[in-house]
Amino acid sequence: MAKTFAYTDVGQVRPTNEDAAAIVPQGCAIVADGMGGYAAGEVASSLLVETVKQVLTQTPQPWDEEVLRGAIEEANTAILNEAAKTPACEGMGTTATLVDYS
Repeated sequence: MAKTFAYTDVGQVRPTNEDAAAIVPQGCAIVADGMGGYAAGEVASSLLVETVKQVLTQTPQPWDEEVLRGAIEEANTAILNEAAKTPACEGMGTTATLVDYS
């Protein structure tokens, strides 16, 4: 059995941490790196992690590529919707990495 944990660090370049990470207990690690220098990268990365975590928690295993891609697409929709309704979030974005270790 593997032990897992998630940790991010602000680093030495930017004053705030725009990263988000989570472990889905059923066997997936998620890391999102908000686009530094753009609006609300920390919001985008948090939305991605929380949305993907919610989708995977509600989806029976085994997860295949289609399920993981669908979770990211759902997170992308949440990010676009937030950017559309919140002017300070216009143009926000994030990277996403998922590792299924179930």
